[in-house]
Amino acid sequence: NSEYMGTLVVACMDPAASAPPRRNRVLTDEEDAMQFNAWDHAEWDEEKFRECEEKVAAQRVVLDEAAIEQYDAQAADYWDKFYQANETRFYQRRNYLHLEFDDVRGPNGDGGSASGEGRTLLEVGCGTGSSVFPLLKALPKLFVRAFDFSAKAVELVRTHAEYDASRAHAFVWDIAKSDVPQADVALGSVDVALMIYVLSAIAPADMAAVAARMFAVLKPGGVICLRDYGRYDLAQMRFKEARKLGDHFYVRGEGTRVYFFTKEELAALFEAAGFETLENGYDRRVLTNRKRKITMFRVWCQARFRKPLPG
Repeated sequence: NSEYMGTLVVACMDPAASAPPRRNRVLTDEEDAMQFNAWDHAEWDEEKFRECEEKVAAQRVVLDEAAIEQYDAQAADYWDKFYQANETRFYQRRNYLHLEFDDVRGPNGDGGSASGEGRTLLEVGCGTGSSVFPLLKALPKLFVRAFDFSAKAVELVRTHAEYDASRAHAFVWDIAKSDVPQADVALGSVDVALMIYVLSAIAPADMAAVAARMFAVLKPGGVICLRDYGRYDLAQMRFKEARKLGDHFYVRGEGTRVYFFTKEELAALFEAAGFETLENGYDRRVLTNRKRKITMFRVWCQARFRKPLPG
């Protein structure tokens, strides 16, 4: 399914993922694209932006309101079916997250606090554990609370051979629709949270509630580390109008949904919930198929938001 191109490429590139300033293969002229199979950061000119804007503007919403509402009402069911079909085979392990985000690693590099005490990480939309298990292995002083609104995904995490209930707690929570389950995660108890390609799966109308619930569970000074799909990513360009649910919001062939963000939208969303923006930018990369002379432009957002300290 070409509409899953975004996720498939992310899976193969995840182990090397990092923010643009740490990379040095920068594409400034599209005519040079075929020199390499991949470019770490691409500078877009006005013509490229205009081309993408026009293509997206031409996409129409052709689904009726009842169909759009059905995708929302049955969102968890579609993800359950996805995980039942794919189990742990679809997403590769994200072995890089503790290297990518200093907030995850902690001041001593072992997941703990500066004083040597353990810390708590909350993963939003844990899927089958592609982030959970690498983090548990790499960071011995980190306790991971991980949730998903797919009961099948949580079952796969809990029954995994590497699941250790003394260091992790996986639970079902639809953060878009229901209040914080305080038996699973207490208010003000989380040091750092991960939102990796998960906010985009939530309807835009529910995103403010998600940000507010994240603010509630984080400690003062706690940080959200976020990576997600950016506006005019290749995956967005490939969607047909029959898959459009709303502005920059689409449904894939198997019923899961995806939104494509601007960094300004992310900042406005989390700042309205009370967060401070620490980092917020685009990671634009170029993949090439030199044999077929095809250039593929990928766009991701990467950001960090902090719950302010008192005073």
